[in-house]
Amino acid sequence: MRNNHIMLIISVFLIFFIISLFAFKFYDFSHIFEELVSNIITFLAIILGFYFTSISILFSSKYMHNLKEEDVEIKTKRLIHTLSAYFKNSIYTALITIMLSILFLLTYSLKIYSVNMILFSILIALLSVNFLFIILLIKVIFNIFIAQIIQGLQ
Repeated sequence: MRNNHIMLIISVFLIFFIISLFAFKFYDFSHIFEELVSNIITFLAIILGFYFTSISILFSSKYMHNLKEEDVEIKTKRLIHTLSAYFKNSIYTALITIMLSILFLLTYSLKIYSVNMILFSILIALLSVNFLFIILLIKVIFNIFIAQIIQGLQ
């Protein structure tokens, strides 16, 4: 992955984690925990389907041969390696978020407020990172579609 995106991901995670922790100081979110976490799990399952569909579309496209070039920003890798790193990290992040959501639902019944607060804040921060990965990968997919349209017109 590119260094600027790694720094952006870390920054987004920390910002949303801190905001979530401070939000707990001013508002009690406990009445929406279970429903919200269930919705997060559903959303991420749909996103995982999107990732796998995107991978299959990408690997069956004519654009694939363009990804054999060297990555300008990461000299030791080709573009295909960089793109696969983005997909791999986004899938791992979604799976970790789903596992943390399930862990949160299991520990929520213990009614330990500080544990719930920290787990939920991590969950919100990971969800924001998932949204960032979605944005980055959608940009790539749109660029692929545009490149295929341009190739088709020539």
